[in-house]
Amino acid sequence: MNETLRVANIISGVFRRTTTDVNIKEYPGTSCSGNFYTSFGGGPRLCPGYELARVEISVFLQHLVTQFSWVPAEEDKLVFFPTTRTQKRYPINLRRRC
Repeated sequence: MNETLRVANIISGVFRRTTTDVNIKEYPGTSCSGNFYTSFGGGPRLCPGYELARVEISVFLQHLVTQFSWVPAEEDKLVFFPTTRTQKRYPINLRRRC
C-alpha cells in the first residue's frame, strides 16, 4: 500500500498560468506543471484525514485480496508519463471466492 501511494497519486499535478510571458532557455512561452508524489502532503500541510484514509484503504484491500480472485479482462501496459498508470486502466474480471 505504501509503495502504491508513493508511485501513483490521484492528483496528477498542478497547472499554473503566468501573468507575463516566461521564456526558459531557447523555448519561448514555456508552460510549467508540477507533479505530486506525496499522497497526503507533508509537513505543516499534512492532510487531516491521513490516518483514516490509510485504515480505509487497508480494510478495502484486505477484503479484496481475501474474498475475491481476479484475472485481467484484456492486455494492458504501464505508462510512466505524466504519471505512473495503466494505459487501459487495467480492466479486470472479479470472482468471489467460496
